[in-house]
Amino acid sequence: MRTFDASALLDAWEHGYGLPPPQRALALLAYGWPHVPRDELASAPLGRRDAWLARLRIALFGPELAFVATCPHCASVVESTLDAAPLALDAPPPDPRSIEIDGARVTLRAATSADLADLPRDADAARRLLALRVIDAGDTTLDADALTEASLAAIADALAQIDPGAATDLALDCPDCGARWHGGLDIAAFLWREIDAWARRTLREVHALARAYAWREADVLALSPTRRKLYLELCGA
Repeated sequence: MRTFDASALLDAWEHGYGLPPPQRALALLAYGWPHVPRDELASAPLGRRDAWLARLRIALFGPELAFVATCPHCASVVESTLDAAPLALDAPPPDPRSIEIDGARVTLRAATSADLADLPRDADAARRLLALRVIDAGDTTLDADALTEASLAAIADALAQIDPGAATDLALDCPDCGARWHGGLDIAAFLWREIDAWARRTLREVHALARAYAWREADVLALSPTRRKLYLELCGA
């Protein structure tokens, strides 16, 4: 796994900028594992993908995740931290599971990044199409629009059991009102926001030092953080 390379990380950020979230996650994986074929990265179960992203996050920014949540009862802003190390552990490969939906026996496999590509914007249409992508119905023909809510719920429940690492559930409590609730953590979105903030800050620093000293971007990125900070102070940026 590649650790911190400022130039390559900026390239990955630029490549992922403007892409849908699943493709952004793949851009980050391609940065961290540049020698792994993209098709292999895209076909990894989401739980494994997220474990890799957690591992990359630790390599780039450390293991502590700091985040805020809004209490659903009193609307207070709750600050919390999470150790990313447990999220970075690889789980055993998920096994397919056989279930019955709408009178047909089908086999489900874990969802992948490839399955998330090009899903409709409409949430209901997206979950129906995703359901078809992870189902092996054999000779049975399934219609996404004909799937009942009970079948969709059964599929979602089975997917959660097949690949539990694909969703991270957080137990949260409010120090103001004492309320307790559960929230989800999307490590792919979390890491992208951090890299986006880092990239914008880095480009501002490159701009300031390029104007002050006529340096190239590569020259600025080659500086250590401490030396770059001192140069920024000297030029009043």
